[in-house]
Amino acid sequence: MHIHPKGILKLFVIGLVVVIAALGTWRFIASRVDRTNPDAVASAFVVALKGENLPKAASYWVPQGADAWQTSAADQIKHMQSGTSTRFFENLPAKPEFKKTHAPKAPANEQTLTADGASVDVRQLDGKWYVCKAPI
Repeated sequence: MHIHPKGILKLFVIGLVVVIAALGTWRFIASRVDRTNPDAVASAFVVALKGENLPKAASYWVPQGADAWQTSAADQIKHMQSGTSTRFFENLPAKPEFKKTHAPKAPANEQTLTADGASVDVRQLDGKWYVCKAPI
């Protein structure tokens, strides 16, 4: 049996497309944040903030205030002295493990999560958790 070179190339291209699709699907699923888990949302927010990725961090913020928070955070960072901003980002935990607290007068749908000095308040809206208060 003789396999034509174009047949081998066609099989290779099909195989390559399948591998790329599988990697894309895996990346999408692996990078998704469980919005029903307040710890996962707070962790994703802090990791994005530590990476100085304000647009990504804003995606975890309460939707109605995300743009305003991103603008305000960028302005605060811009006005920090270089050493202060460097220390701020360095002091954020890379892999936060949060402890939950609930302030006595806080609404039932809000929690304060603290990890290694970083405190994040999260609020549940329609079954999904969002950050509503952060260190910056």
